[in-house]
Amino acid sequence: MSPVDGQLFKWTASDRLIPFEPTSADALDARGHLRALMETLQASPGQVLHGVVSGPGVAGTDLDNALLYNVGGSQAGATRHGVALERHAGGGPGVRYGYRLTDDPSAGVSTGEQIVRVPEASLPGHPASWLDIWAAVRRAARIEVVQEAPADRELALRVTVGAPSFRGSANGEFVKRIIDGITTALHESSALVSTDAAERLASRARLDTAKIAELLQADDNAVLGETPGLIVARGPGVQCRPRDDRISVLRIELDRTSTRWSLDATLSAVAAG
Repeated sequence: MSPVDGQLFKWTASDRLIPFEPTSADALDARGHLRALMETLQASPGQVLHGVVSGPGVAGTDLDNALLYNVGGSQAGATRHGVALERHAGGGPGVRYGYRLTDDPSAGVSTGEQIVRVPEASLPGHPASWLDIWAAVRRAARIEVVQEAPADRELALRVTVGAPSFRGSANGEFVKRIIDGITTALHESSALVSTDAAERLASRARLDTAKIAELLQADDNAVLGETPGLIVARGPGVQCRPRDDRISVLRIELDRTSTRWSLDATLSAVAAG
């Protein structure tokens, strides 16, 4: 079942994406095949897991959910050094999944025009949730804004995470934290977050209320604009709901040679055509 010579192993699931906790026989069968494949993949240094989902019904789906989170299983070996994920709407019937290990630096990278770069944002350590990523981006000493994100274009996100001595991997949960934290930080939040949600943010981000209020007001680099219900209280916690469905190309690499936890992120528009 393993990819040969770096070719994508392809599997057509059905006319729909595999959902989280599927119940239908075809979705369970497809998930089982993809989990079995994933377990055979062991990335060497310099290799990332390249995953592609394509088909008429994949437009607007979250990359991390479609290719990692909803597939589940053991992903540690395949994602040890990073992931390169892509979504392509259109083509023939069915939803097609493809996975391979690759050292191709262009996998999961778009050549479209740059929107914003966040160089060397410091993290307090291994990010426990999206809040640590959000706070790091909002507190970054330098953010290079080129333009606002075009409303009619899909987006590409490239991230290098400085992760000294990190024993984990870029699995579905880790990738989701990175995407949610960065995209939430790049949305406007000053007028969209309730007092209750702000207080919960302060508690869970290990920052005082005044600092959280300051970060929520820091919208100068909010290239993704507004989205309703961006940060909301949910149950005993707090949830973010950014427009990360706009991201159709993603590359996240783990740099274990770094001496400190950090992230370097670039958001671009996906190249036309």
